[in-house]
Amino acid sequence: MADRAGIVVGGALTVVDTVDHLRERATRMVELDFEHPPPAALGAVPGVRSVEVRGRTAVCHVSGRLTDLLEVAVLNGVVDVHTHDPDLEDAFLDVVRTGRTRVQ
Repeated sequence: MADRAGIVVGGALTVVDTVDHLRERATRMVELDFEHPPPAALGAVPGVRSVEVRGRTAVCHVSGRLTDLLEVAVLNGVVDVHTHDPDLEDAFLDVVRTGRTRVQ
């Protein structure tokens, strides 16, 4: 596997970075299972882009660190956490959706 990868959007080289960094900056999905219905406060946590509630589970799409989200979750009775690490496809889709660019 290559050490670096480039993302081309609309025929232009938009991002060139290490594979690991591309994955790190992509939005990741975090599922939080609660004792009771998830708190509405999850949507106001820095880095949380969206929250979908499914019964007692909140599916959060998060960019950046998870620290703030996990702190709010613990204070509100989280009983289980499932994270889904992004792959290169997720990184590509994140660049296309957000328009974040960085060519080095």
